[in-house]
Amino acid sequence: MEKRNTIMYLVLTFLTCGLFGIYWLYRMNEDLKRLRGESATAEGGRLVLYTILSCGLYTVYWLYVNSDVLGQLREEQGLEPDGASKESYIISTILAVVVSVGIGGLVTAVAGALLLLVDNAMDEAELVEAFSQLAGSSLSSLFWGIVILLVMVALACRRKSGDSPRLLVVFSAIVFIMQCLPPFLSLGFMQKSLNGLIEQSTTRRGLD
Repeated sequence: MEKRNTIMYLVLTFLTCGLFGIYWLYRMNEDLKRLRGESATAEGGRLVLYTILSCGLYTVYWLYVNSDVLGQLREEQGLEPDGASKESYIISTILAVVVSVGIGGLVTAVAGALLLLVDNAMDEAELVEAFSQLAGSSLSSLFWGIVILLVMVALACRRKSGDSPRLLVVFSAIVFIMQCLPPFLSLGFMQKSLNGLIEQSTTRRGLD
């Protein structure tokens, strides 16, 4: 069992709009099955099928179960349950909000430009109302993005050594979904923890 390049997997997942994340999920489930002796959730083809049929939402359940499983496996090796830092959760949330708001702002700008092109077909009142709706939508996205970020900061800051990573991992997946991003990006936190576990296991075998 070898460690994986978390950054590369995250980039591939983002660029493929989550499709690569299905493969990543499958491989990580196989790794956990090998370490634990059995799969805590659906495995193999069923895992892929459930993930596709649920449009990726099954990933949230998978993260809920297996983030705790991975945490227990790490504790058995003398490691903290969560191998990801508090800062990584906060930074990922900031990036998710920035990307989402940025895309939303771009869409708003394009829509505004289109409205200006057809302003001859609209009276002034209709044009003002349309721009107000676009501005309101952008401000709403920004507001909820800030709320989500504050919640993540609060959850990350209250995490103590020895706490299960379940809450932060699952909430991060929900954050990605709310920002119209694939929940598979939360596998990055799991991969970070798994890489640490693999390294620890390899070191112990070398000492033995």
